[in-house]
Amino acid sequence: MDKYGVLWTRYSGSPVKLAEMTLTPSELRVTKTKEAINLGLPGISLVHDKLNHPTMVFPRTPTSNLPPQLRVLMPPRNNNPQYVILSKLLERRINIRGMPIIDQEWEMLLFAGRNGIGHVDAFKSDQDAERYYLIPSRKDLSKEGSSALWAAFKRIAEGTASNDDEIEEIIEAIGPTPGVTGFNPKLLTGITLNANGDWDGLTSPDNGTLVLAKIDTPHYPGLIPLEHLCYQYHKLAGLDIPRIWRHEFEFKSEKVSVMATERFDRHHGLPIPLESLYSILQSGSPGKFFDTTDGSMEDVWKALKLVSENSTLDRADLFTRLVMSFLTGNGDLHLENWAILGANGNARLSPVFDPAPMRAYRGMRANHDILSAISFSGIGGMGDLGDLPFAQAGKTPDNLFEKICEFGVHMGMSAKHCRDRVAELVNITKDYPDHAASTIKAYVNQYYKPKSPDIDGFITTLGQVRDACRK
Repeated sequence: MDKYGVLWTRYSGSPVKLAEMTLTPSELRVTKTKEAINLGLPGISLVHDKLNHPTMVFPRTPTSNLPPQLRVLMPPRNNNPQYVILSKLLERRINIRGMPIIDQEWEMLLFAGRNGIGHVDAFKSDQDAERYYLIPSRKDLSKEGSSALWAAFKRIAEGTASNDDEIEEIIEAIGPTPGVTGFNPKLLTGITLNANGDWDGLTSPDNGTLVLAKIDTPHYPGLIPLEHLCYQYHKLAGLDIPRIWRHEFEFKSEKVSVMATERFDRHHGLPIPLESLYSILQSGSPGKFFDTTDGSMEDVWKALKLVSENSTLDRADLFTRLVMSFLTGNGDLHLENWAILGANGNARLSPVFDPAPMRAYRGMRANHDILSAISFSGIGGMGDLGDLPFAQAGKTPDNLFEKICEFGVHMGMSAKHCRDRVAELVNITKDYPDHAASTIKAYVNQYYKPKSPDIDGFITTLGQVRDACRK
């Protein structure tokens, strides 16, 4: 039996129906409405908008998921705290147990797929959409209420929540929120800034500064302050980063650390299209890109040239971000950590996000200690597409400098500019290894002393990479 849903957007300032969706036993069809076409509203796919294709068709298989343009509106499965929260809420309406995965995700999408990343909101019907946009703003939380919220979210993320009451605390405060992928738990909400523009921990779900908030857990101890440090070095490298706030506090003798980054897919509260390079590449070549580590940086550049309104400036940013990922130990720069911000006609590479140096946590997951999640110049990647050198390996290639410059030249940069830029970035990050080591040690000693990442191994790797980038 076919299933139906609708997509709406507030992109133009007022809610407008964007598309109709039909899920059949064989495919998912997403068709833009005539009103959206006449208004020139961006659809869910930048590639389809450029090609002026109003309908997208996604073949369905027993194991297939929804397309990445819609999957971004839902939390990942597994033990993600948002998925736990949303499942509890959804089960009050419908029994999803035993359903095929795509049908479970479909129900989850229509239940909570709004106010997520980008400009698209999903609903079961137009009536549900109209009711949603009339819901009054949720009340701001007190200092104690905000602390209780973050502490409860931390316990759910750790799997230490004592009962469903803690889940109810989050549901009551912020309702069913969309999810965001990643290793650390993340929550889309609003925060209240003080007169100095600092964050004292107060939460305002609808009326505050809209942020993506991450919470530190024992699964990756110290990742929050370390990622915060990486943001600062990316800024020193001349890259655009969002505004960032950190808040650390104790709630009933429990230490909690939260980092909030301002949402750049919102402007004065209105949504801006944001689509990952994975989504863009899969839209263009669905038979080639099945995972976020498929393809190569050469493919990323090809896609960027197609959609960017200033590929020259974006090329320089792309090159810098790639080099910075090596110098900061971020082997997790996969296709969903590259994104395009804006609609067809004004799309550009987005500001930096999620620059987490996962090589510091090599002992916690086998694929953390890798050179690059995506291959470039014939090396790196995850190894799924062949036996490329330095795929799924902790070793540093001796010719890393040459391979980096080779990729820059492939994009049309001069060899001299590539060499000079790499040397400049090596100099900018000269203090980073010491800063990273001291940051992790100080934080772990305070919060998670029994469990520590491989700091010595991480620093050794950073030294090897720096040596290889000087040649």
